[in-house]
Amino acid sequence: MKLSPKGYGKVLYEITKDEKGKNLEKMTKQFFLLLAHDQMLSKINYIIAEFVEYAKEMSGIVRLEITGARKLDQAEVKKISKHFGDKVEAETVVDKSILGGVKVKTKNKILDASLKKQLEKLKIQLNKSN
Repeated sequence: MKLSPKGYGKVLYEITKDEKGKNLEKMTKQFFLLLAHDQMLSKINYIIAEFVEYAKEMSGIVRLEITGARKLDQAEVKKISKHFGDKVEAETVVDKSILGGVKVKTKNKILDASLKKQLEKLKIQLNKSN
């Protein structure tokens, strides 16, 4: 049964997480033979990216994408990141269309504290009252 690249990434993590030396080498070889059998070697870059992502998740690392209307300095990124735990990897994005404030994306959530979003909510409230 063929899996998605994400599925193969998880399998690679699970079969290698506790292995060392010759056993690690053997498990990795078997994994690549499986990929060849399933004709998935062309997807290896996606599989490795999914493996790395899953390994980080399993070790408790939270990945954030923090979007601001301007480039955020390290102190601002650190201040935002600390609310998500001790193990955080934050990527910053500049999007001038949000006007101000920030948007923070995690794997499962989007927290939108942008000025653009606040203005949209205000517009909706004003339209309801008319």
